[in-house]
Amino acid sequence: MDELLKVAKSQIGTEEQPIGSNWGDKVKEYLASAAVHSPAPWCMAFVCWCFRTAFPAERKFPTTASCTFLLNWAKEQGKIVKQPKPGDVFLLLRLGGKTAFHTGIVGGVGSVNIYTIEGNSNASGSPEGYEVLSRIRRWRWARVAFVRIDP
Repeated sequence: MDELLKVAKSQIGTEEQPIGSNWGDKVKEYLASAAVHSPAPWCMAFVCWCFRTAFPAERKFPTTASCTFLLNWAKEQGKIVKQPKPGDVFLLLRLGGKTAFHTGIVGGVGSVNIYTIEGNSNASGSPEGYEVLSRIRRWRWARVAFVRIDP
């Protein structure tokens, strides 16, 4: 997973062009990796792009731009884990836990926080932000699922 984290970290600072558009040259690449070819929310597309870039010969990560699709796929495949580790995908869940609305890659794990790399976010943690950045999020006592994809 070192390669995945290296790829994800290399994108920190990438922004939409123009800001607020869900578009721009790099965002287009992220979306295309998830088979989306028009402006759209891109947090999951960013994660998909990172896996495709880090492991080009592997196709273990589904082609999707939907957080809820990944959640359901991971449940079906037995890929949900309780204890996160670097390289896992985190999914923020809506109340009830049946749908997800934001995602990113776990870069590090503390006792109550995870250190993340996520796209389509901002400094306040919005799931509709405008950039790739590193954040700190609580994971204990939060509605979050962790997906482990072994390359």
